[in-house]
Amino acid sequence: MKRSYLWLILSVVAALCALDSIWLSVLQRDLDSLASYCHIGEGFDCLPALKSRYGKLFGIPLSNFAVGQYLLIFALSVQPVLQLKRSDRNSFLLLLLNAWGTIFCFWLVYISYVRLKAYCPFCLVLHILTPVLFLISFLLFAQRKISIREIFKSEWISIKNNKIIALGIIVALLMAVVGVPWVHYKARERLLDESPAYKQILEGKYPKFEKLNELLGERAFRGTSDAKVTIVEFADFMCPICSESKRVFEDLMKSYDVKLIFVPYPRSRECNPTAKSDIPNSCYAALVAEFASRRGKLWETYDAIFDDPEILKQDREGELARIAGASNMAEITNDTQAVADLQRDIAIANISGVKHTPSIFINNMGLEGMPDEWFLFEAVDKESRR
Repeated sequence: MKRSYLWLILSVVAALCALDSIWLSVLQRDLDSLASYCHIGEGFDCLPALKSRYGKLFGIPLSNFAVGQYLLIFALSVQPVLQLKRSDRNSFLLLLLNAWGTIFCFWLVYISYVRLKAYCPFCLVLHILTPVLFLISFLLFAQRKISIREIFKSEWISIKNNKIIALGIIVALLMAVVGVPWVHYKARERLLDESPAYKQILEGKYPKFEKLNELLGERAFRGTSDAKVTIVEFADFMCPICSESKRVFEDLMKSYDVKLIFVPYPRSRECNPTAKSDIPNSCYAALVAEFASRRGKLWETYDAIFDDPEILKQDREGELARIAGASNMAEITNDTQAVADLQRDIAIANISGVKHTPSIFINNMGLEGMPDEWFLFEAVDKESRR
């Protein structure tokens, strides 16, 4: 294929990636109202990925970084079409950029498959097209007419002889060193301004739902009983963000002395009258957890289901039953006390104002949804010092 055609194809694919990343950036800004545009079916949903801790870097949405990267790739792809003498030098830069992008995309696919158990459809478009960009860049680089050494020499001469280019590189380095932390700080401040509850929690002024302790009574917990910070999590085993929150809490408890309480809250109409949809295995998993809790097996069951949701399949019900402390699954499904306990916890969640999963209470201060990781760590740090 002619080199000029490869440059043209590269430009078109880069433009598609830029448009897709711009749409992702728009989605991430107003995810709750636009979520329906990104939900294709079970396992294909933007919410788990974009709301998880992997959806941001330094408090900045990954989609914003993607917009910048793909616009740069587009510019570098179009330039040789207009100015052919730049083709060899640009092919080398594009090879490096797209190699990095491809590696990062493969890592995100791993996170989606292993950690989140859900795929963002628009992210998948980038995960497919970025390796295509890398392949085209490689073909263009392989057709270069000068050596890598000559490319570096040419770039060095350009930088040395052009003060604007040299100044641009210096500014870019300063932005990387100073700009990213500054943007992270501004993102933090903006979040606190937009979410008064977050700011009040950090200041210790947010209203506490003191009745929660009475409603929950004695519960199985992780951590220490006399910890200064107690976190209560209402979660659905079928909620991908809840699965991710498990890992956030594990990291949190490595750094702080926290008492963690888990309350099953299935968001399926099968057992929860306030739910708006039917979610397979939601009530089933919650019932197993309630049964396991009375036998001192809650956390083993919690780990087993969140780490390997496949354990809920019918052909593995015997394995799950044994983890929960039962001889077989019929013993769990026929346990009227477990059913009563589940209905009690659903009622507690509703009384506590829980509408979404996960919902957490930090020392009885309630939040809907899983907050950003930096906020959770900062809130726990401040509470532990009060």
